[in-house]
Amino acid sequence: MGGELLKDRYISRRIDIVRKILIGELMRINKGESRKQPKILDIGCGSGQFLRLAEELGFECYGIDVSEAAIAEAAKVTKAKLIREEKIHLIARKQI
Repeated sequence: MGGELLKDRYISRRIDIVRKILIGELMRINKGESRKQPKILDIGCGSGQFLRLAEELGFECYGIDVSEAAIAEAAKVTKAKLIREEKIHLIARKQI
């Protein structure tokens, strides 16, 4: 049991690092657009943690997920516009 907890904490820290790097890059890219509120779409938004972080940085946020439970969890932590869509994988496949 202790090994699983340690693994979960390690994964959680890595996810946090990736999120911070991504947000930093988004802010760097958007520097020249200071007159407009930047927008972000999180496909597969899960529990909404990334959207919450993006909101704190001033982004107008949108989230989409296949899971009704995930959308409900995201709604607890973010004011982002959220939708549930079962066919996300079809959209992604068309782009590949």
